[in-house]
Amino acid sequence: MDRFFDDIGRRKKLLDVYGYLQDDLSRKIYKARSLFSLTDDREELRGVIREMAAGQAVLQAVSEHAGEPLVLFGAGTWGKAIRQFFDDVPWRCFVDNYKAGTAVAGLPVISVAKLREMEETPYVVNTLRFLYAEVEQQLQDVGIPKERVLALGRMTEEASYFDLPELYHEEHEVFADVGAYDGGSSLAFAKWAKKYDHIYVFEPMKELQEKCHQRLADVKDWTLYPYGLWRENGTRTFTLAGENSNCSAETNESGEGDSIEVVKMDDVLTGKRVTYIKMDIEGSELAALQGAAEIIRMQHPKLAISVYHCRDDIWEIPKLLLSYHPGYRFYLRVYAFTGNDTVLYALP
Repeated sequence: MDRFFDDIGRRKKLLDVYGYLQDDLSRKIYKARSLFSLTDDREELRGVIREMAAGQAVLQAVSEHAGEPLVLFGAGTWGKAIRQFFDDVPWRCFVDNYKAGTAVAGLPVISVAKLREMEETPYVVNTLRFLYAEVEQQLQDVGIPKERVLALGRMTEEASYFDLPELYHEEHEVFADVGAYDGGSSLAFAKWAKKYDHIYVFEPMKELQEKCHQRLADVKDWTLYPYGLWRENGTRTFTLAGENSNCSAETNESGEGDSIEVVKMDDVLTGKRVTYIKMDIEGSELAALQGAAEIIRMQHPKLAISVYHCRDDIWEIPKLLLSYHPGYRFYLRVYAFTGNDTVLYALP
């Protein structure tokens, strides 16, 4: 045992990522996420979910509207998570377009039309992550004004990858949006950076490529690469699994999903400048970073990497990044009420 801990090479393999985290919230998230990885007990995430920016917004809204009817719109994943982690809030009910007349997590579920029958105009926490604008219109149609609705989806979409105060931008930013989905992150980058040189969009799914073209129609200087990223060039099996996304290795073992072409970022962006890389690619982040080793070693770009898809990512991804550039400073933030969307920021 003494020889094991005295062996310098093995000690390096047990690198304490905790010491590279730059603030108290990052350290709390690291501890909670590590315990969740070890136990699968989502209650370990309660504290950081309540402390994340969107969680604080819920608590502030509840405080400001104490004594009024408090309603959760959406009895799905986020709605049930908020009910679980904010169980000290006197929620009146869920409102849901598909589950009215049932009960979810101990609360009755009513239709939007039933809101008219409440004795007071309720305050609504809109838990829908993507269709929040449509929900706002539904609520306005039954007399709930926009100022009495907290749209959590809009808040997290605008904040993800760009709300860290320490995240600085340069005059000539070059952004690599890896796992672009519908282009939302690239659009947010363009608004955040204001001045930038180029955006490289990586999205392997054809239907999402079309959405990127639609959403980025008015954005200048961007290029779409129809590939996934990996440690080597070839083909992989890929699935979108929402909140329950699996590691890429597990997906490939199952043989279920779509076959996509994957490439190394080092090969595709050879000779090109990159100042900021964002990755959210359903468990392929570690392999993709291995395929971007040269860019990271030579250029030290800012990084925002999802570290929640695979159990070991919370430890292995920071360790890998430090092997490329020991000067990285780490921050962690959470953007989902389930504890998913945990992002590691690495700043040079």
